[in-house]
Amino acid sequence: MTDELLVTIVDPTSRSGDDLRSIRGWLAGHDELRGRVDLRAAAAPADALGPLTDALVVAAPLAAAVVPALISWIRSRHTDISLTISRADGTSVELTAQRVRRLGADELRGEVDRIVRGLESAERTEPMEPTETQ
Repeated sequence: MTDELLVTIVDPTSRSGDDLRSIRGWLAGHDELRGRVDLRAAAAPADALGPLTDALVVAAPLAAAVVPALISWIRSRHTDISLTISRADGTSVELTAQRVRRLGADELRGEVDRIVRGLESAERTEPMEPTETQ
């Protein structure tokens, strides 16, 4: 299993490449993530001039640093967006702008802790319940 987290944009109609580059810049501003975040390109479609950025890869499972930073990025935006954070073993969680904007400070801390615990679990036998993040 590769020690990395994969961040993808859920809405395929969005300008996900631009959003992913924005997230990369945001995460690079955090000392513990600097140098650990890279863009992943998919194969170029027949009608494109080159490959398209389709995901963000964070080397090493640093959920405790990644999740709060992603939530902060989402809350700074004025448009709705949904992100999925996935581990190589298939464990994933979806973050939506509509959901995290409604949370108060205590609820937000609880949500971050819940997501981090789920993503950092060494052995998961069942998928995380998505109800609190959708």
